[in-house]
Amino acid sequence: MPVLESEKELEDYLFSFIEDPEGPDCFEYINNENLIFRQVDIGGAGIIDMLVMSIEQDFDFFEVTLTIIEIKKGKINLQALGQISRYKVGLEDFLSTLPRKRKKLIKIDCVLLGFKYADDDAWAVVKNCSWIDVIFYDISFSGITFEAHNGFYFNKFGSADKILSDPKIAKRYLDSLKVFSREKKSYKKYLRSRLSNNV
Repeated sequence: MPVLESEKELEDYLFSFIEDPEGPDCFEYINNENLIFRQVDIGGAGIIDMLVMSIEQDFDFFEVTLTIIEIKKGKINLQALGQISRYKVGLEDFLSTLPRKRKKLIKIDCVLLGFKYADDDAWAVVKNCSWIDVIFYDISFSGITFEAHNGFYFNKFGSADKILSDPKIAKRYLDSLKVFSREKKSYKKYLRSRLSNNV
């Protein structure tokens, strides 16, 4: 079975979709009509693997979407979720410095690409974050395939309501949300301290 040597291989493959009209539907925004940046350094928040800027406009409508793509060679875990949350908060804080009128025209989406979920806790966090899309990749001798995978992880067990009625699973679910929230708060605190030191 073929394996990826690095996350950069996957990033290079995604980047090739710019000139490929037959690229997968889940990455339709990676094309030659959008601006695509790689390894974007956003200071203390870290380095974004890929950042896609797309513009939608009509006679009376204009909107810019920034899509953060974080690539994981392995499985998607809580650390990866905290990482992409940190990137989103970093961009949000930058956008907060723009004039209010411009800021209202920009939205941020996030995409996590990886090889399945590490556990149910990671799935539970994604389920509660409407701004994160998850895409699984698979690799075989015929190539790399992608599948959008939001909200279906518990199906192999049955009803999500039934699963969460189990006190042990419900506790893990709530603990995972606390970890995610704590990561976001700690980064906001870090940014405030950096800003106050620069004043």
